[in-house]
Amino acid sequence: MVLYSEKVMEYFRNPWNVGVIEVADGVGEVGNAACGDIMKIYLKIEDGIVSDVKFENFGCGFAIASSSIATELIKGPPFRSLMSAATSRGQSAPSRRNGQDRKRI
Repeated sequence: MVLYSEKVMEYFRNPWNVGVIEVADGVGEVGNAACGDIMKIYLKIEDGIVSDVKFENFGCGFAIASSSIATELIKGPPFRSLMSAATSRGQSAPSRRNGQDRKRI
């Protein structure tokens, strides 16, 4: 029985954008008390564009993979459009990005 898609396993085995941005313009931290996962994300914003993003994660394979995938979705677009996407209702960010359905990730 396969628990995770090959794409999720790829991001777990080889996560992208792991690390710390020493002089970050924004830092966020979120945790899940039920399972103990903790993710910290660092953003570098230049001229309103997210130019770099890094993360640190203490968690399961899926938490690591989803953090890595999130950094790929965040890097590049204008910060304002990311904030708008984060607050919109009825559609997940991955489905708005490249037409990918959330379940396929």
